[in-house]
Amino acid sequence: MAFNNDLKGLSVDHLRYSILSPASDISFIDDAKTKFRAESAYLDDRPTAPLRFNAEANLTQVIGREEKNVDPGEARTQLADRVKSIFGGQSFDLIPFPGGPWDVPDDVSDGKPRLVLLSHDALDIGADLRDIPEIVGRIFERKGADGNGLRSLRNNLVFVVADETKVSEMKRAIVRRLALQELKRPERVKELADHQQAKVFELEKKSETEAAIAIQQCYRHILYPSRNALGGAGSVQLAHSVIDIQNASERPGSGQLQVVRQLQSQNKVRDASDSPDSPSYIRDRTPLKKGQMTTRDLRDEFRRDPSLSILLSDDVFRKAIRKGIEEGVYIYKRGELLAGPGDPMPSINIDEETTIFTIDFAKSKGIWPRPAPAPVAQPAAVAGGGAISGEPLPPIPGGGMGTDGAPAGGMGERPQASLGKLFAAEGVLKEALRKVVEQAKSAKIAAIDRIVIRLFEYGDAFKLIPIANSIAGTKRSVALEGGYTTAQDSEMMFEFKGAAQDAATIKDYLEPQFRAAKVTDLKTSISFDFDGGLALDGDAADKFIEKLTRFASAAAYVEATAEVK
Repeated sequence: MAFNNDLKGLSVDHLRYSILSPASDISFIDDAKTKFRAESAYLDDRPTAPLRFNAEANLTQVIGREEKNVDPGEARTQLADRVKSIFGGQSFDLIPFPGGPWDVPDDVSDGKPRLVLLSHDALDIGADLRDIPEIVGRIFERKGADGNGLRSLRNNLVFVVADETKVSEMKRAIVRRLALQELKRPERVKELADHQQAKVFELEKKSETEAAIAIQQCYRHILYPSRNALGGAGSVQLAHSVIDIQNASERPGSGQLQVVRQLQSQNKVRDASDSPDSPSYIRDRTPLKKGQMTTRDLRDEFRRDPSLSILLSDDVFRKAIRKGIEEGVYIYKRGELLAGPGDPMPSINIDEETTIFTIDFAKSKGIWPRPAPAPVAQPAAVAGGGAISGEPLPPIPGGGMGTDGAPAGGMGERPQASLGKLFAAEGVLKEALRKVVEQAKSAKIAAIDRIVIRLFEYGDAFKLIPIANSIAGTKRSVALEGGYTTAQDSEMMFEFKGAAQDAATIKDYLEPQFRAAKVTDLKTSISFDFDGGLALDGDAADKFIEKLTRFASAAAYVEATAEVK
């Protein structure tokens, strides 16, 4: 209220003196001042200025206005790229944002275990998780283009899932970074005062680290193979671990490192610097207990059995073999080379020509200890000038298991949206719906007239039809086309187009028939026509998506289209 500008405002010390009392906490006053300065839109932001208001907006408000201008589609793309960059690395083979089992191969590939990164739009969870999410369980147990094959290498997968309380904060960090990058452009930054220009460069530089920290603090839930499953005996063999906020913030940009550290703390992963599992434990947990396995098959057991460690390197496997030889648990054989306790340590090969025997089995078959050398005798001559040699050891039954890995097939090409008023996306149900809504918002569309969902699996379709029928304020229609072959080779073909209420009745008949059939085929589309349109400027679209996905199959892989007439 002072007339002279130099008299306006007060110093930090004056602020303290003005508030100080016997019950006051000086640190509370300082914290309040810091937060107020960071969020106020008109506080004088010059470095030496006292605490006072100006009529002109400060940098806080300039950045806030620019954040509102950031394109949602661009923000989504930048966030997805940054997440994939942060969780890329040398320890795991990253599988980012899979739509289902078909996107996650079930083969050894380059030997690395796979890190399956679930999209935050498809799935987010809390710290009190009690059951394994459906999409995670399906990917863990199934494989193949149709998602019906049984996955063999289950101990080769680790899942990373977003924290439901941190998704919004992560998105804000990316939006803020894009806004600062825009303000940093030469033609924009020259519009600011000198002290604001310097601050923009400083904040833009810090925003890279802040975005990385926000991403890692969000993606901090790990689901990993374990016999001690989250849901108890008989459930999906996955356990749940949460990275604490401090550890998630320790190394910005190194997402795989925080995953490895967390799994090491759970005694689940081993890298080249770690001690291996006990040789006797490995023997008793694998088919090696039958007596023999090739080193290739034994190595693959670590990719199959959730009770074993996940090996980030073959070196730790070689350590386990050497330790087993030294402790008299294993006998190593490759061609004519035989190694046991007390022998010089051979180089350990991992292939189909190298065999590990348990020492008891080797003794029972006369392989170990080595037979005493026989007296040298003149070999008997045979035709052609050769010599009769001893018979080789016969093959021993009960050998190692063969691999059963096959790369998952793709979904195949699908039509893409090409019209200005038609928006399309594929993905997990919630993710696909959010994508088409954001596309419409980016195109400055005020409201959507129709949303169509196309489903690829009959189980997902039968779950979604009754949910769709319960959505009020919209005209719901369903189209079904398909057929099935019964166990007695009878065939049924049908086509239905009509109201969701009638489709729900037909679904009650079809569902048990499809479950019992040996061959099934179903094409399903569900349409929602909105009276007056689905407005995009408020929360109506989010409420629609929430209602539709709350009780429907969260793992349903769909194609969604939004139409503006």
